[in-house]
Amino acid sequence: MRNLFVSNDVFPRGVAVYLRRMAVLLCMLPSLAMAVPVKDLYQADIAVNDRGTQTRQQATAEALRRVLIKVAGRDDILAQPAANEALRRASSYLQEYSYRDIDSQTHLSVRFSPEAVRRLFQNSGLPMWPANRPQVLVWLVMNDYQTGKQLVMPNTEAQGGNGAPSVSASGSLNTNNGGQVSPNFYGLLQDAAAHRALPMTLPLMDLEDQLRLDANALWSLEESAILSASDRYNADAILVGRVTQTSRGEWRVGWWLNHNSRFEVFDSQSMQFDRAINDGIKGITEYFSGIYAVVSSPMTSEALHIQVSGVDRFGEYVGVIEYLRGLAVVSQAQLQVIREDSLLITLALNGDVAVLEDAMSLDKRMEAVRRLGVTNSVAPVGSGENPMQFRWIHRGIDQNKGKNGSEDQPEPKRRTYDPVIPVGE
Repeated sequence: MRNLFVSNDVFPRGVAVYLRRMAVLLCMLPSLAMAVPVKDLYQADIAVNDRGTQTRQQATAEALRRVLIKVAGRDDILAQPAANEALRRASSYLQEYSYRDIDSQTHLSVRFSPEAVRRLFQNSGLPMWPANRPQVLVWLVMNDYQTGKQLVMPNTEAQGGNGAPSVSASGSLNTNNGGQVSPNFYGLLQDAAAHRALPMTLPLMDLEDQLRLDANALWSLEESAILSASDRYNADAILVGRVTQTSRGEWRVGWWLNHNSRFEVFDSQSMQFDRAINDGIKGITEYFSGIYAVVSSPMTSEALHIQVSGVDRFGEYVGVIEYLRGLAVVSQAQLQVIREDSLLITLALNGDVAVLEDAMSLDKRMEAVRRLGVTNSVAPVGSGENPMQFRWIHRGIDQNKGKNGSEDQPEPKRRTYDPVIPVGE
């Protein structure tokens, strides 16, 4: 450790000596991730016909294929030579496996070594999406050429037992309950999201939801109504799916994603509804992976210097360093100076500063005060003479306040979008 400094001008001598000693211990702490990771990121269940060795080996390779997609957040990871080589040696990544029978079907549950899989990504320079991932709230609305626009309700036992609509063998929608439909659309969404380890929240669709957001507003993508109905769920991103089926039987889904005040619009289509849903979720995860994925590589750039304010207790000194070391984009975090309520820290990154700021924005534990390139100093931002400025907001955002910390925020400007999906084509 170098340049560790605690000023006697700031702290009384006894406190300064204590902090020097504790700061040394602080820098020796192991890296601990503060975020809650996605569960079962390195595990997959495969249905098998028997428990033979050959079947187990084939199923293990399929399980690793699924794990690689989850860890990368992208299907095209399988086209990489390193991934193909790993699939040929899938058993070498195996940590444990077990069998279980579910409804007369045998399943092989396979767990791979997280360390071995991470090493594969790091040594091969493959993009790895950290386990801390945005929670996505999903709203679905359907425009049926016979019954019009209808909210899609999450399936429940009560709905399923009371004539809830379903998708027929021919692919058409059966509905008989007026303004709402309840096929297992959300179930297909959850399966597709689980396949790519994308955390997903479903709306309750209770009276409060339905009073704030009706089918017409959701189909028209009325931003103010969608944000108002979504606020109670405190999700990191909002996804709206607008579903229709043409007269030829083709399913089309128009997707609208609101993430960090950025909007993405795209669509998916297929003759099979589950394929249309799967392609949509594939696009969503590739979008997030493009933002949050980290590529480990030897450090060739200069270290990034940051100053973190709002740290007024020793326990928070520990928390700041542990938090930074727990970010996948941070390969090293070294405490340099403690001054009053701020810390000067040197970071080595696996990616660029934008990835670091995106990770912090997702966690809501630390916020940028002065961003890269916005400064009046002559020295480059991020240098020792002009560190990037961050504020420690360890307790998160006050639940009674808005997302920007203000008590009274103006209602978002109402914006509508013309539907882009033809009906009854």
